[in-house]
Amino acid sequence: MTEILVVMTDNEARKQIESSSLTESEKQLHQAFVDHFPGSRFFANTPEFIKSFEEDEKVSLPKWAAEHLTTLSGAFPAEGSLHFAFSSFQEGSSSPLNEELGHLWFSLDYIGWPSNKRQQKVLKNARKGISLFPIGAEVTDDGYQLAINVAGEDDTTIYQYQINSLMANASTAEEIMASVFPVFQSPGEMLSKVRAIRHGKSTTESTQP
Repeated sequence: MTEILVVMTDNEARKQIESSSLTESEKQLHQAFVDHFPGSRFFANTPEFIKSFEEDEKVSLPKWAAEHLTTLSGAFPAEGSLHFAFSSFQEGSSSPLNEELGHLWFSLDYIGWPSNKRQQKVLKNARKGISLFPIGAEVTDDGYQLAINVAGEDDTTIYQYQINSLMANASTAEEIMASVFPVFQSPGEMLSKVRAIRHGKSTTESTQP
């Protein structure tokens, strides 16, 4: 049976980040996430799980995404469902969720390609050089999704969209990416902007105001 997670203390997570091959800026952002939730248990995915996941989803994750997942994926493992709330999206974000963000919770569990083949085709062919792979969704309306570009090794952006809007664009031959919004520059920025984590029946707030 494939081991899925490596569970770490905050000090172990810091050492794991420091010894990783993340860029220096990404190391700092991942470290910030640990600093915002001191004393918590953290986790990373195993390389064996990443390989199994890629085979199941028929996807090849960019090297930077696999490095992120095997360094630090999140906090509070095995404590029921995990949901994350963000303090903000990246500066200058034009996401329609900007004003509501303080009330929203997202899963970040790499949900994978949709079972709907038309939706899958639209995401895979969002634009030349852009194939949007879903990594999370808003918990009250899972049509609002977060995704990474698995067709661009140098594109570390986290994107947000509403899947029905993309399907509407496709049906009228409009540009798919017109309804896709960059919300974080990288996985590290995304983690650094987590303001609270809901794990099972408990909620832990970031120490960062």
